[in-house]
Amino acid sequence: MIKQLTMKDILDMAIKLQKEGIDLSKLKIYLGSDEELNGIHSAWYCEFIENNGNEEDNMVIELINSDYCNVKVEKNEKIMLIS
Repeated sequence: MIKQLTMKDILDMAIKLQKEGIDLSKLKIYLGSDEELNGIHSAWYCEFIENNGNEEDNMVIELINSDYCNVKVEKNEKIMLIS
């Protein structure tokens, strides 16, 4: 079973690549547009979502939770949004 990517996974990979001499400032990030990987799109934003009742945070959480393919965001759970 594939586990959801975590910030530690990203950090571990970044450290490994940096040790191998990769210039991380030039390494771009892409995200699959869906779980079938029918397309690729660029990641434009990386946002920390507090999920503490803020109207904007609520909108993002509702959008995430409305997609049946997503793991549901629990109440008061903090997340990172890359879009």
